[in-house]
Amino acid sequence: MTRRKLPVDIAATMRLPRDPQKTLKLDLATLTWSAHGLDGTGAGPALLDLLEIARTVHEFDRRQPKRTTGVRAKQVHVTMPLRRPARWTSAAKSELSALLRVQGNAEWIFDFTKRTAETTSADLVFGKGRPKKATSKKKASGRESIENVMLFSGGLDSTSGLATLMEQADRTLLVAYYARNRVKQESIAKEMGFGRLIQIGSSWNISEAAPRVGGQFMYRSFLFLALALLFADTTRAKSVLQFENGPLALALEPLDLYRITRHAHPLVHQHLASLFKILTRRAINVRNPFLNRTKGEAVELLRSRLAKEQFKNVIAQTETCWYLSSKTIVAGRPRKRNGEPCGACVPCLVRRAALGADDTTSAVDFTNGSRRGLRDPVVRVHYESYSAFAERLLDESFDVYDFMEIVPAATRIALGNGGEMTPTEAFALYRRFAEEWTRTYA
Repeated sequence: MTRRKLPVDIAATMRLPRDPQKTLKLDLATLTWSAHGLDGTGAGPALLDLLEIARTVHEFDRRQPKRTTGVRAKQVHVTMPLRRPARWTSAAKSELSALLRVQGNAEWIFDFTKRTAETTSADLVFGKGRPKKATSKKKASGRESIENVMLFSGGLDSTSGLATLMEQADRTLLVAYYARNRVKQESIAKEMGFGRLIQIGSSWNISEAAPRVGGQFMYRSFLFLALALLFADTTRAKSVLQFENGPLALALEPLDLYRITRHAHPLVHQHLASLFKILTRRAINVRNPFLNRTKGEAVELLRSRLAKEQFKNVIAQTETCWYLSSKTIVAGRPRKRNGEPCGACVPCLVRRAALGADDTTSAVDFTNGSRRGLRDPVVRVHYESYSAFAERLLDESFDVYDFMEIVPAATRIALGNGGEMTPTEAFALYRRFAEEWTRTYA
Protein backbone atom coordinates (compact mmCIF):
# COMPACT_ATOMS: atom_id res chain seq x y z
CA MET A 1 0.00 0.00 0.00
CA THR A 2 1.46 3.36 -1.04
CA ARG A 3 1.65 6.13 1.50
CA ARG A 4 -0.27 9.30 0.66
CA LYS A 5 2.09 12.20 0.13
CA LEU A 6 2.07 15.40 2.18
CA PRO A 7 4.15 17.72 0.00
CA VAL A 8 6.06 20.68 1.39
CA ASP A 9 7.43 23.21 -1.09
CA ILE A 10 10.13 25.70 -0.11
CA ALA A 11 11.35 28.48 -2.39
CA ALA A 12 14.18 30.67 -1.12
CA THR A 13 15.20 33.95 -2.71
CA MET A 14 18.92 34.40 -2.15
CA ARG A 15 20.84 37.59 -1.48
CA LEU A 16 23.43 36.95 -4.19
CA PRO A 17 22.22 37.86 -7.73
CA ARG A 18 24.19 35.03 -9.36
CA ASP A 19 22.07 32.45 -7.51
CA PRO A 20 18.65 34.11 -7.21
CA GLN A 21 16.52 31.18 -6.04
CA LYS A 22 16.82 27.76 -4.43
CA THR A 23 14.01 25.24 -4.02
CA LEU A 24 13.51 22.25 -1.75
CA LYS A 25 10.71 19.70 -1.99
CA LEU A 26 9.86 17.61 1.08
CA ASP A 27 7.21 15.07 2.01
CA LEU A 28 5.93 15.01 5.61
CA ALA A 29 4.92 11.38 5.12
CA THR A 30 8.61 10.42 5.01
CA LEU A 31 9.57 12.31 8.20
CA THR A 32 10.17 9.83 11.04
CA TRP A 33 10.31 10.65 14.76
CA SER A 34 11.81 8.52 17.52
CA ALA A 35 11.55 8.96 21.28
CA HIS A 36 13.23 7.53 24.37
CA GLY A 37 11.64 7.88 27.80
CA LEU A 38 8.22 8.72 26.36
CA ASP A 39 4.99 6.99 27.37
CA GLY A 40 2.37 8.77 25.27
CA THR A 41 1.76 12.51 25.35
CA GLY A 42 -1.63 13.20 23.81
CA ALA A 43 -0.32 16.26 21.97
CA GLY A 44 -3.00 18.31 20.26
CA PRO A 45 -3.08 19.09 16.52
CA ALA A 46 -1.96 22.72 16.88
CA LEU A 47 1.29 21.77 18.66
CA LEU A 48 1.89 18.85 16.27
CA ASP A 49 1.58 21.33 13.41
CA LEU A 50 4.04 23.67 15.15
CA LEU A 51 6.48 20.79 15.57
CA GLU A 52 6.35 19.84 11.88
CA ILE A 53 6.74 23.49 10.86
CA ALA A 54 9.83 23.74 13.07
CA ARG A 55 11.26 20.51 11.64
CA THR A 56 10.65 21.80 8.11
CA VAL A 57 12.53 25.02 8.91
CA HIS A 58 15.35 22.96 10.43
CA GLU A 59 15.63 20.75 7.34
CA PHE A 60 15.81 23.81 5.09
CA ASP A 61 18.51 25.21 7.40
CA ARG A 62 20.50 21.96 7.29
CA ARG A 63 20.55 22.01 3.50
CA GLN A 64 21.95 25.49 3.11
CA PRO A 65 25.63 26.08 2.34
CA LYS A 66 27.88 26.28 5.39
CA ARG A 67 27.77 29.44 7.47
CA THR A 68 31.33 30.26 6.39
CA THR A 69 30.13 31.03 2.85
CA GLY A 70 28.48 34.24 1.68
CA VAL A 71 25.33 32.47 0.45
CA ARG A 72 22.34 33.74 2.43
CA ALA A 73 18.58 33.48 2.07
CA LYS A 74 16.75 36.80 1.81
CA GLN A 75 13.21 35.45 1.69
CA VAL A 76 11.81 31.95 2.22
CA HIS A 77 8.33 30.94 1.03
CA VAL A 78 6.91 27.74 2.54
CA THR A 79 3.76 25.96 1.38
CA MET A 80 2.75 23.01 3.54
CA PRO A 81 -0.33 21.08 4.75
CA LEU A 82 -1.45 21.26 8.39
CA ARG A 83 -4.00 19.49 10.56
CA ARG A 84 -5.57 22.78 11.68
CA PRO A 85 -4.61 25.52 9.22
CA ALA A 86 -7.44 27.73 10.52
CA ARG A 87 -5.64 27.97 13.87
CA TRP A 88 -2.80 29.76 12.09
CA THR A 89 -4.33 33.21 11.96
CA SER A 90 -2.53 36.27 10.62
CA ALA A 91 -1.44 37.00 14.21
CA ALA A 92 0.05 33.50 14.58
CA LYS A 93 1.88 33.76 11.26
CA SER A 94 3.16 37.19 12.24
CA GLU A 95 4.70 35.86 15.47
CA LEU A 96 6.19 32.88 13.63
CA SER A 97 7.75 35.05 10.93
CA ALA A 98 9.05 37.55 13.50
CA LEU A 99 10.72 34.76 15.47
CA LEU A 100 12.45 33.43 12.36
CA ARG A 101 13.48 36.93 11.31
CA VAL A 102 15.31 37.33 14.62
CA GLN A 103 17.04 33.97 14.25
CA GLY A 104 18.06 34.10 10.61
CA ASN A 105 17.61 37.68 9.35
CA ALA A 106 15.36 36.52 6.51
CA GLU A 107 11.70 37.10 5.66
CA TRP A 108 9.56 33.96 6.03
CA ILE A 109 6.19 33.62 4.31
CA PHE A 110 3.89 30.68 5.05
CA ASP A 111 0.93 29.34 3.08
CA PHE A 112 -0.89 26.61 4.98
CA THR A 113 -3.37 24.18 3.45
CA LYS A 114 -5.57 21.43 4.90
CA ARG A 115 -3.75 18.10 4.94
CA THR A 116 -5.26 15.05 3.31
CA ALA A 117 -3.60 12.17 5.17
CA GLU A 118 -4.87 11.38 8.66
CA THR A 119 -1.63 10.53 10.45
CA THR A 120 2.12 10.95 10.21
CA SER A 121 4.93 9.74 12.42
CA ALA A 122 4.41 12.79 14.68
CA ASP A 123 0.82 11.68 15.38
CA LEU A 124 1.95 8.16 16.21
CA VAL A 125 4.81 9.20 18.51
CA PHE A 126 3.38 12.31 20.20
CA GLY A 127 -0.35 12.25 19.58
CA LYS A 128 -1.52 9.14 21.40
CA GLY A 129 -4.56 9.44 23.66
CA ARG A 130 -4.33 11.82 26.58
CA PRO A 131 -3.75 10.07 29.92
CA LYS A 132 -6.59 10.14 32.43
CA LYS A 133 -6.35 12.69 35.22
CA ALA A 134 -5.29 11.38 38.61
CA THR A 135 -7.74 11.79 41.48
CA SER A 136 -5.20 12.98 44.04
CA LYS A 137 -1.71 14.45 44.27
CA LYS A 138 -0.44 11.16 45.68
CA LYS A 139 -1.66 9.29 42.64
CA ALA A 140 -0.76 12.05 40.22
CA SER A 141 1.41 10.94 37.37
CA GLY A 142 4.76 12.60 36.76
CA ARG A 143 3.18 14.25 33.76
CA GLU A 144 0.70 16.21 35.88
CA SER A 145 3.21 17.21 38.55
CA ILE A 146 5.61 18.86 36.11
CA GLU A 147 6.20 22.57 36.76
CA ASN A 148 9.11 23.24 34.41
CA VAL A 149 10.05 21.84 31.02
CA MET A 150 13.75 22.36 30.46
CA LEU A 151 15.65 22.08 27.21
CA PHE A 152 18.68 19.86 27.79
CA SER A 153 21.37 19.53 25.14
CA GLY A 154 24.16 17.89 27.11
CA GLY A 155 26.25 21.02 26.63
CA LEU A 156 27.97 22.94 29.39
CA ASP A 157 25.32 25.66 29.78
CA SER A 158 22.34 23.33 30.02
CA THR A 159 24.25 20.99 32.35
CA SER A 160 25.07 23.97 34.58
CA GLY A 161 21.38 24.84 34.45
CA LEU A 162 20.57 21.46 36.00
CA ALA A 163 22.42 22.60 39.13
CA THR A 164 19.83 25.35 39.69
CA LEU A 165 16.93 22.87 39.53
CA MET A 166 18.24 19.95 41.58
CA GLU A 167 15.72 20.58 44.39
CA GLN A 168 12.97 20.55 41.76
CA ALA A 169 14.24 17.50 39.85
CA ASP A 170 11.06 15.52 40.53
CA ARG A 171 8.96 18.38 39.11
CA THR A 172 11.17 19.09 36.10
CA LEU A 173 10.93 17.39 32.72
CA LEU A 174 14.09 17.45 30.61
CA VAL A 175 13.53 17.47 26.85
CA ALA A 176 16.51 16.69 24.64
CA TYR A 177 16.99 16.45 20.90
CA TYR A 178 19.84 14.07 20.19
CA ALA A 179 22.12 13.09 17.33
CA ARG A 180 25.13 11.08 18.51
CA ASN A 181 25.09 12.12 22.18
CA ARG A 182 21.98 10.38 23.51
CA VAL A 183 23.88 8.14 25.94
CA LYS A 184 25.90 11.08 27.30
CA GLN A 185 22.73 13.13 27.81
CA GLU A 186 21.20 10.23 29.72
CA SER A 187 24.32 9.76 31.85
CA ILE A 188 24.58 13.45 32.82
CA ALA A 189 20.90 13.66 33.75
CA LYS A 190 21.19 10.55 35.93
CA GLU A 191 24.39 11.81 37.57
CA MET A 192 22.61 15.06 38.47
CA GLY A 193 19.54 13.29 39.87
CA PHE A 194 17.05 13.96 37.06
CA GLY A 195 14.93 10.91 36.31
CA ARG A 196 12.51 12.55 33.89
CA LEU A 197 14.24 12.82 30.54
CA ILE A 198 12.62 12.55 27.12
CA GLN A 199 15.02 12.30 24.18
CA ILE A 200 13.78 12.95 20.67
CA GLY A 201 15.34 12.19 17.32
CA SER A 202 14.11 12.49 13.75
CA SER A 203 15.16 11.65 10.20
CA TRP A 204 13.79 12.64 6.84
CA ASN A 205 13.88 10.43 3.77
CA ILE A 206 14.69 12.95 1.06
CA SER A 207 15.38 12.63 -2.63
CA GLU A 208 19.03 12.41 -3.63
CA ALA A 209 18.35 15.37 -5.90
CA ALA A 210 17.85 17.61 -2.84
CA PRO A 211 20.65 20.01 -1.91
CA ARG A 212 23.53 18.47 0.02
CA VAL A 213 23.66 19.03 3.78
CA GLY A 214 26.07 21.81 4.72
CA GLY A 215 24.30 23.66 7.47
CA GLN A 216 23.74 27.22 8.63
CA PHE A 217 22.18 26.07 11.93
CA MET A 218 20.60 29.45 12.58
CA TYR A 219 17.13 28.03 13.28
CA ARG A 220 18.00 24.84 15.14
CA SER A 221 16.68 26.01 18.53
CA PHE A 222 13.25 26.72 17.03
CA LEU A 223 12.85 22.95 16.67
CA PHE A 224 14.08 22.32 20.22
CA LEU A 225 11.76 24.98 21.63
CA ALA A 226 8.80 23.63 19.66
CA LEU A 227 9.39 20.24 21.27
CA ALA A 228 9.55 21.86 24.70
CA LEU A 229 6.28 23.71 24.07
CA LEU A 230 4.60 20.49 22.98
CA PHE A 231 5.50 18.86 26.30
CA ALA A 232 4.68 22.01 28.25
CA ASP A 233 1.21 21.88 26.73
CA THR A 234 0.58 18.21 27.52
CA THR A 235 1.98 18.46 31.08
CA ARG A 236 0.38 21.87 31.75
CA ALA A 237 3.78 23.13 32.87
CA LYS A 238 4.08 26.82 33.71
CA SER A 239 7.53 27.45 32.28
CA VAL A 240 9.89 26.46 29.49
CA LEU A 241 13.52 26.99 30.48
CA GLN A 242 16.43 27.30 28.07
CA PHE A 243 19.80 27.87 29.73
CA GLU A 244 22.38 29.75 27.65
CA ASN A 245 25.06 32.14 28.90
CA GLY A 246 24.16 35.80 28.35
CA PRO A 247 26.95 36.81 25.92
CA LEU A 248 25.92 33.99 23.58
CA ALA A 249 22.19 34.60 24.04
CA LEU A 250 22.47 38.33 23.28
CA ALA A 251 24.57 37.45 20.21
CA LEU A 252 26.94 40.42 19.95
CA GLU A 253 29.49 39.73 17.21
CA PRO A 254 33.16 40.49 17.93
CA LEU A 255 33.54 41.55 14.27
CA ASP A 256 31.12 42.24 11.43
CA LEU A 257 32.19 39.08 9.60
CA TYR A 258 30.62 36.86 12.30
CA ARG A 259 27.06 35.54 12.31
CA ILE A 260 26.31 34.58 15.91
CA THR A 261 23.35 32.23 16.34
CA ARG A 262 20.39 33.57 18.32
CA HIS A 263 19.24 30.31 19.85
CA ALA A 264 18.12 31.75 23.20
CA HIS A 265 17.69 35.40 22.27
CA PRO A 266 15.16 37.26 24.45
CA LEU A 267 13.10 38.23 21.37
CA VAL A 268 12.92 34.58 20.27
CA HIS A 269 11.48 33.69 23.66
CA GLN A 270 9.00 36.58 23.53
CA HIS A 271 7.67 35.68 20.09
CA LEU A 272 7.47 32.00 20.99
CA ALA A 273 5.45 32.69 24.15
CA SER A 274 3.07 34.88 22.14
CA LEU A 275 2.69 32.21 19.46
CA PHE A 276 1.96 29.54 22.09
CA LYS A 277 -0.77 31.72 23.60
CA ILE A 278 -2.41 32.24 20.21
CA LEU A 279 -2.33 28.51 19.41
CA THR A 280 -3.41 27.19 22.82
CA ARG A 281 -5.10 30.18 24.50
CA ARG A 282 -2.83 29.59 27.47
CA ALA A 283 0.06 31.72 28.74
CA ILE A 284 3.52 30.20 29.13
CA ASN A 285 6.74 31.63 30.54
CA VAL A 286 9.64 31.02 28.15
CA ARG A 287 12.89 32.27 29.65
CA ASN A 288 16.64 31.94 29.96
CA PRO A 289 17.72 31.98 33.64
CA PHE A 290 21.35 32.50 32.57
CA LEU A 291 20.72 35.68 30.57
CA ASN A 292 22.69 37.77 33.07
CA ARG A 293 25.47 35.22 33.63
CA THR A 294 28.68 34.52 31.76
CA LYS A 295 29.56 30.90 31.02
CA GLY A 296 32.13 31.06 33.82
CA GLU A 297 29.50 32.24 36.29
CA ALA A 298 27.15 29.46 35.17
CA VAL A 299 29.93 26.89 35.64
CA GLU A 300 30.56 28.14 39.18
CA LEU A 301 26.97 27.27 40.05
CA LEU A 302 27.57 23.74 38.81
CA ARG A 303 30.87 23.52 40.69
CA SER A 304 29.22 24.65 43.94
CA ARG A 305 26.63 21.86 43.81
CA LEU A 306 28.86 18.88 43.01
CA ALA A 307 31.79 17.17 44.67
CA LYS A 308 35.11 17.74 42.89
CA GLU A 309 35.30 14.34 41.21
CA GLN A 310 31.61 14.39 40.29
CA PHE A 311 32.07 17.85 38.75
CA LYS A 312 34.97 16.64 36.61
CA ASN A 313 33.07 13.53 35.57
CA VAL A 314 30.03 15.55 34.52
CA ILE A 315 31.86 18.22 32.51
CA ALA A 316 33.94 15.55 30.76
CA GLN A 317 30.70 14.23 29.24
CA THR A 318 29.49 17.61 27.97
CA GLU A 319 30.06 18.41 24.30
CA THR A 320 30.78 21.85 22.88
CA CYS A 321 33.11 21.78 19.87
CA TRP A 322 31.84 22.75 16.40
CA TYR A 323 34.30 20.31 14.82
CA LEU A 324 34.05 17.39 17.25
CA SER A 325 33.31 14.89 14.47
CA SER A 326 35.90 16.35 12.11
CA LYS A 327 39.61 15.70 11.68
CA THR A 328 40.27 19.35 10.90
CA ILE A 329 40.91 22.18 13.37
CA VAL A 330 38.58 24.98 12.14
CA ALA A 331 39.53 25.01 8.43
CA GLY A 332 43.30 25.02 8.87
CA ARG A 333 45.88 22.43 7.96
CA PRO A 334 46.46 20.96 11.43
CA ARG A 335 44.62 17.71 11.99
CA LYS A 336 43.06 16.17 15.06
CA ARG A 337 41.39 12.93 16.10
CA ASN A 338 37.71 12.43 15.32
CA GLY A 339 35.84 13.04 18.59
CA GLU A 340 38.58 15.29 20.00
CA PRO A 341 37.63 18.95 20.76
CA CYS A 342 39.54 21.32 18.49
CA GLY A 343 40.22 24.01 21.11
CA ALA A 344 40.13 26.74 18.45
CA CYS A 345 36.46 27.23 17.54
CA VAL A 346 34.40 29.85 19.40
CA PRO A 347 32.55 27.35 21.66
CA CYS A 348 35.83 25.66 22.63
CA LEU A 349 37.53 28.97 23.40
CA VAL A 350 34.65 30.33 25.50
CA ARG A 351 34.38 26.99 27.29
CA ARG A 352 38.10 27.07 28.20
CA ALA A 353 37.70 30.64 29.49
CA ALA A 354 34.92 29.36 31.76
CA LEU A 355 36.59 26.15 32.95
CA GLY A 356 40.29 26.92 32.90
CA ALA A 357 42.41 23.94 33.93
CA ASP A 358 39.29 21.86 34.62
CA ASP A 359 38.47 21.67 30.91
CA THR A 360 39.04 18.52 28.90
CA THR A 361 42.14 18.39 26.68
CA SER A 362 41.85 19.64 23.11
CA ALA A 363 43.88 19.59 19.92
CA VAL A 364 45.22 23.12 20.48
CA ASP A 365 45.47 25.16 23.65
CA PHE A 366 45.92 28.92 23.44
CA THR A 367 46.52 29.22 27.18
CA ASN A 368 50.12 28.02 27.01
CA GLY A 369 51.32 28.57 23.44
CA SER A 370 53.06 25.21 23.24
CA ARG A 371 50.59 23.14 21.22
CA ARG A 372 50.74 22.46 17.50
CA GLY A 373 48.84 24.61 15.04
CA LEU A 374 49.01 27.84 17.02
CA ARG A 375 50.79 29.69 14.23
CA ASP A 376 48.29 28.78 11.54
CA PRO A 377 46.33 32.02 10.82
CA VAL A 378 43.13 30.09 10.11
CA VAL A 379 43.36 28.19 13.39
CA ARG A 380 44.03 31.47 15.21
CA VAL A 381 41.21 33.49 13.65
CA HIS A 382 38.61 33.12 16.44
CA TYR A 383 41.19 33.45 19.19
CA GLU A 384 42.51 36.71 17.76
CA SER A 385 39.05 38.12 17.03
CA TYR A 386 37.76 37.54 20.55
CA SER A 387 41.01 38.67 22.16
CA ALA A 388 40.73 42.01 20.34
CA PHE A 389 37.03 42.17 21.29
CA ALA A 390 37.84 41.58 24.98
CA GLU A 391 40.56 44.24 24.90
CA ARG A 392 38.11 46.72 23.39
CA LEU A 393 35.43 45.98 26.00
CA LEU A 394 37.88 46.52 28.85
CA ASP A 395 39.32 49.77 27.50
CA GLU A 396 38.59 52.55 30.02
CA SER A 397 37.44 54.87 27.24
CA PHE A 398 34.88 52.35 25.95
CA ASP A 399 31.55 53.02 27.67
CA VAL A 400 27.93 51.86 27.47
CA TYR A 401 27.19 54.29 24.63
CA ASP A 402 30.02 52.85 22.53
CA PHE A 403 28.74 49.40 23.44
CA MET A 404 25.20 50.12 22.21
CA GLU A 405 26.57 51.37 18.88
CA ILE A 406 27.91 47.90 18.06
CA VAL A 407 24.90 45.97 19.37
CA PRO A 408 22.79 44.25 16.62
CA ALA A 409 19.32 45.69 15.99
CA ALA A 410 17.50 42.70 17.50
CA THR A 411 19.50 42.93 20.70
CA ARG A 412 19.05 46.70 20.85
CA ILE A 413 15.29 46.12 20.78
CA ALA A 414 15.57 43.48 23.49
CA LEU A 415 17.52 45.88 25.70
CA GLY A 416 14.92 48.60 25.26
CA ASN A 417 12.43 49.83 27.81
CA GLY A 418 10.73 47.06 29.75
CA GLY A 419 13.09 44.29 28.65
CA GLU A 420 14.69 41.64 30.85
CA MET A 421 17.99 43.52 30.85
CA THR A 422 19.08 47.15 30.57
CA PRO A 423 21.94 48.35 28.33
CA THR A 424 24.01 49.04 31.45
CA GLU A 425 23.49 45.48 32.71
CA ALA A 426 24.35 44.03 29.30
CA PHE A 427 27.53 46.10 29.09
CA ALA A 428 28.57 44.95 32.57
CA LEU A 429 27.87 41.33 31.54
CA TYR A 430 30.12 41.57 28.48
CA ARG A 431 32.86 43.19 30.52
CA ARG A 432 32.76 40.28 32.97
CA PHE A 433 33.04 37.94 29.99
CA ALA A 434 36.05 39.94 28.73
CA GLU A 435 37.68 39.61 32.15
CA GLU A 436 37.21 35.81 32.06
CA TRP A 437 38.77 35.73 28.60
CA THR A 438 41.73 37.87 29.61
CA ARG A 439 42.44 35.85 32.77
CA THR A 440 42.56 32.68 30.67
CA TYR A 441 44.43 33.77 27.57
CA ALA A 442 46.48 36.84 28.47
